[in-house]
Amino acid sequence: MAQNKQAYMSKKNPDTQPNYEEAIAELEGIVRQMESENLPLAQALIAYKRGAELLKICQQSLSDAEQQVRIVSEENKLVSFNPEKE
Repeated sequence: MAQNKQAYMSKKNPDTQPNYEEAIAELEGIVRQMESENLPLAQALIAYKRGAELLKICQQSLSDAEQQVRIVSEENKLVSFNPEKE
């Protein structure tokens, strides 16, 4: 079962969160696999959980990007957004 879980983890260091593009690519792969294969329940559940994690990563990345676009200084210059400051 641990081997199955690794199949749904990012190919990079598992402690490293994927960037938006990596998360989308992995999520698309999970969706394709779940749609095309008759996965056993345990594997489908692992895939679903990983997909939920990736969805949160994508949503947070998009939220951060949107916030950066909204933060415009008085001189109409884009100001860097640091989500840790909020």
